Amino acid sequence: MRIRLGDRARFSPLIRGFMRRMFERKARRVEDLSGAIDTISQSIRLTDPKDTASVVRLEKLIDRQCEDFDPKSFSPLTLHPEVEDGKISKAVVLKPRGDKGEKGIIFISFEYQWAKLLSLKNLEEFARDYTVVVSPTWSPPHCAINYIFPRMFPDPVYCLISNIDDMAHFPRISDRYRMVELFASSWVKPEIYQPKPRSERKIDILMLANFGIYKRHHVLFRALADIPKDIKVVLVGQPNGDRTREVLLREAAAFGVEDRFELRQQLTEQGVLDTLCDAKVSVILSRREGSCVAVVESIFADTPVALSNQAQIGSAVFINDQTGRKVSEDNLAAELTEMVRASESFKAREWALENEVSAYGSTKKMNTVLKTGAEQDGQPWTQDIADHHWRPNPELVHPDNCPWEQREVDYIKEKYGLTIGS
Repeated sequence: MRIRLGDRARFSPLIRGFMRRMFERKARRVEDLSGAIDTISQSIRLTDPKDTASVVRLEKLIDRQCEDFDPKSFSPLTLHPEVEDGKISKAVVLKPRGDKGEKGIIFISFEYQWAKLLSLKNLEEFARDYTVVVSPTWSPPHCAINYIFPRMFPDPVYCLISNIDDMAHFPRISDRYRMVELFASSWVKPEIYQPKPRSERKIDILMLANFGIYKRHHVLFRALADIPKDIKVVLVGQPNGDRTREVLLREAAAFGVEDRFELRQQLTEQGVLDTLCDAKVSVILSRREGSCVAVVESIFADTPVALSNQAQIGSAVFINDQTGRKVSEDNLAAELTEMVRASESFKAREWALENEVSAYGSTKKMNTVLKTGAEQDGQPWTQDIADHHWRPNPELVHPDNCPWEQREVDYIKEKYGLTIGS
């Protein structure tokens, strides 16, 4: 009861409304800019995404905070403690600098990693050398870094999304964002998945998720009591903060289902891939997060996805009759069981390949946006960007075909003191 009531309280419109007003009042007492923006942003995250009027009203409060923003007097250290460590590991150079002022392209994921650029003393020179593409981690995307970054970086910034709603959010945050309708989940490399025929798969239901409370394992635990015992269930994940394996097992015991699944913790990368390719159905139960890469990873493993019909995650756009279903939490046991029995009817990987959801299709789309933008700005464009994928950090798909990469990394290290890539 405590677990279920706690979950209900977290998503209660009444409680979220109260908390929203509390954070809004608190923001009036916060003196530093980044703290005030983050506090109002907490109010926005507690607002129903469909309540556009309230979201816009709160955004205007942040705009007023930013009216007197002076980049020269602002310290990026207030954004994140690691801002000056000189290592941007979750980044990759997609294109080298060229002749006649042709800019290189750098892709950076995770907001606290973008912020590290702002500590550069020669930021304007960096912007003359490179166009920056960033990828946010959560939706709604409101936070101090996302407001401050485009106000300090000298040139417009190309920005991916975590949810289709972000196509409207970011332009309101700053008109210096140039939107790219791609997700963090748009960079899966298909060939690393070797799907088994579904008749040979040993796992019926797989939940691939860290042990964070927002992943809502308890919803599956509640359903397991009514799922036939001949259905094999496997959980794969790793601790999240103080939520360890032991915490998860205690929650399962509270629902009387601690013996109904196998828990695999901190598998190797290959172990995760093999497990995804050995499952008949993948289940995702979070209500709100970023794009949720596990959805597309499951699809390329040819594993249909059961996604909560209450989920507000970006990768929900990839769920259709071929790739999975949106399932009701109140009828989860029956719907998961039926999906397992009907798993042969799904064509998840085939659909994803046909619709170019992979890293290769996404590279083509992003290249078109970047090339068009460069031409509109009157900048030269003689070389396209290289294919890249995430596993787990951004990296080139074919580094051997990009002899310029190390040269660019060395140049950035020598001139700007930044280490790019992992």
